[in-house]
Amino acid sequence: MDKSKVVSAFAQATSQNIANLVASLEDTRKRTQDAPGSNTTHSDTSKFQLGNLALSIEVQVQKARETLAYISSIPVHCEQIVQVGSVFELMDTKTEGIKIFFLVGIGGGETFSVDGIMIITTTFSSPLGRVCIGKKNDQEVSCNGRTYIIKNVE
Repeated sequence: MDKSKVVSAFAQATSQNIANLVASLEDTRKRTQDAPGSNTTHSDTSKFQLGNLALSIEVQVQKARETLAYISSIPVHCEQIVQVGSVFELMDTKTEGIKIFFLVGIGGGETFSVDGIMIITTTFSSPLGRVCIGKKNDQEVSCNGRTYIIKNVE
């Protein structure tokens, strides 16, 4: 798989995520302004709760922007060992199902498609990332009670 396509698709998915979050933030801010406050309706906490939701969305926007800035620094070299920037397959030894992962420093847990193939990001600090980093093709790893075989490290 062309890793530059993977990096580009990750950047595009992150940009779309930012756009969606910003739209949600704008809508939440508007609803916050329109909501009755506790001085209007003594027991109504809508304004307060929507304000907290807006703050939470702002944090998500900031993290997504940090991820987008980080993406340009992801190495695209091809090594046969799992490291930050690696794209690799994990085959579940029980089901023989295969999932493709992209190991990143930040921005784990995202999914996106490259040429119709689903890619899942995982960070090197996640449980899965920690057991895979430094491994090579055909090595076995265990995580969360499951055993996997690493395939096609790029």
